[in-house]
Amino acid sequence: MHSRFSDGTLSPAELVALAAERGLHALSITDHDTIAGLEEAREACRGAGILFIPGVELSVGYGNGEIHILGYGIDTRSKVLRDTLDRLAAEREERMVKMVKRLRSSGIPAVFEDVRALAGGNILSRLHLATYLAENEFAASRDDAFLKFIGNGRPAFVRRRLLTLKDSIDLIVGTGGFPVLAHPALTRRDDLIEYLVRLGIRGIEVYYPKHSPGNTAKYEKICRKYGLIATGGSDFHGNSKPETPLGAALTPPDQLQRILKLIQL
Repeated sequence: MHSRFSDGTLSPAELVALAAERGLHALSITDHDTIAGLEEAREACRGAGILFIPGVELSVGYGNGEIHILGYGIDTRSKVLRDTLDRLAAEREERMVKMVKRLRSSGIPAVFEDVRALAGGNILSRLHLATYLAENEFAASRDDAFLKFIGNGRPAFVRRRLLTLKDSIDLIVGTGGFPVLAHPALTRRDDLIEYLVRLGIRGIEVYYPKHSPGNTAKYEKICRKYGLIATGGSDFHGNSKPETPLGAALTPPDQLQRILKLIQL
């Protein structure tokens, strides 16, 4: 799940409270390229009696596309991890400045500081820019903003400088974490799974709200083939993606036990 520290709409404490309402006994917040909300989440989980697994979702470049690697059980005190995430945050800022300039060049008077304000001092994402464009009626909706202006190949799109697959997996493993390929049916790069296994991937997000039963069965089989752990997650974002409720896809208890044997909490 994602908090307001990346592209979610709830605070970490609010996410934990909602998870408690839903009867969940373990959770991980995996904000995009940031761990800023994890201490708040850890404290809230302690108060709610919920097992907390620190996490992050890294954006990885491959070819012309982007792949997301989840890291569970990471050591949030790691200087290497923190320095890498600080660099990624700075690169997100640079990218947003360029995208706003492209919008202004095309006749849309976007203001970077106003987009920055929407992020509330947290990590910037295209969702913040899409929200800005919709709220200021430059686009009919956030989806319309992506379609017309900031989606891949659109006039204001700027490609990010991203980690490589090897760098991202090495970073997670080097901080005591457990790397997982996120939502593979959305990424559509099953051809990379064997390569990812060689790089050190340890799991696949098999149980995911947008996976069809056929997708789920296929990735369960792949996990068995390579000895990978089958994880689950709702990818909950709050009001920014209300169609997916928190707890919509869970990690099976036996798979959670396999994860806990690999990490130190």
